[in-house]
Amino acid sequence: MLRSPRHFGVWCLLVFAPSFAKNVTWSNIGYRVNKTGEIMDAHDGSYNQWTPGGPWYYYAMGYGTCKQGQDMCHGCGYGYSWIGVWRSPDMSNNSWTLLRDARDGTWPKCTYFRVHVVYNIKTQLYVLWVNLNGGPADYAVGTSAHPEGPFQFVNAVDVGRKSGGDFDILVDDDGSGYIIYTATELGHTMTVERLTEDFLASAASSSQVPNFSLMPQSAAVVLAQQSNVSSGVFGLEFVEAPVFFKRNGIYYALFGNCCCFCGHGSGIGVYTASSPLGPFAYHDNIGCLANTTLSQGCGCGMVHKVGTTTCNFYGQSLTKAQQNFVIRIPQPGGKPDQFVWTGDMWQSAADGIKAHDRQYWSVLRFENVGGIELPMQFTWEDTIEISVN
Repeated sequence: MLRSPRHFGVWCLLVFAPSFAKNVTWSNIGYRVNKTGEIMDAHDGSYNQWTPGGPWYYYAMGYGTCKQGQDMCHGCGYGYSWIGVWRSPDMSNNSWTLLRDARDGTWPKCTYFRVHVVYNIKTQLYVLWVNLNGGPADYAVGTSAHPEGPFQFVNAVDVGRKSGGDFDILVDDDGSGYIIYTATELGHTMTVERLTEDFLASAASSSQVPNFSLMPQSAAVVLAQQSNVSSGVFGLEFVEAPVFFKRNGIYYALFGNCCCFCGHGSGIGVYTASSPLGPFAYHDNIGCLANTTLSQGCGCGMVHKVGTTTCNFYGQSLTKAQQNFVIRIPQPGGKPDQFVWTGDMWQSAADGIKAHDRQYWSVLRFENVGGIELPMQFTWEDTIEISVN
């Protein structure tokens, strides 16, 4: 029972959750360092605490010592990457230990991005998904019986729409899994799909599923809902870096304009739904500078076009970060869980080395807007305080 991840154990939470929490200070202007004081080559990825009161794990991409040397992406970050398994007792700085590269020797040789790890209660396996660049499919999937790995390669998988890119995975309260991702060759558009029961593939990848990409968006959303495997396309074009989480029965999908390893950062568009496959409603962009007035269909990212509208909000991102992951941190004594937003501040390292780029963290604050709880507009914070069990 102690080994069971808390996502599926409310009774376990009530019995074993500690009655206290430790306050940890996080710096948005300093570097993340490990137990020996070295800067961590750890980016993208997911933070997980698999047992109440147990250690925290960070499954993260490493990009090495290359230097980007320009505002947008180029070869640095595309020629080399590795997947680290990091462990910490409380997510504080100077507390992280690198355990291993997550992969065993069976994985295909290519560049990886945006690793995420979830637990499958039915198979009792930890499942690792990672986006592939130059590989045999959109994603590679592996499994391990232990959260520390190593993860054995299972297969390379495609999703329902062409060329899946940045993604996140949500495990719902009933144990079902969902992937949110950007279809990079279809206008960089966003969709959610249900995973198979073992989390090793998308249920929408079957040839019997209608090709939503060829339909008008309104018709595709209706048919997608009926299929029970896909949300269809929602939101703007030219978007990426999604996160997907559930809070008080509401499903939140957050993502921003494309920002390929960009130094100026991106915005955070907020979408909500009452079911994991939507329909999703747009509310606001909470990651732009407070005085930014957004044009219809635009976000605060790169210069680009939406239809006939030219969007030019270059440099208007408040965090100067690209969204990475939202960490859910349970609180003792019946207090509401904390949700901590994390984003990668590409090109923030003083020495220009990609491995040294920092992260921006912020505790999401929620307010009631028209009867629904929505995350509030970001304000810059040099440091934040999180409460960790």
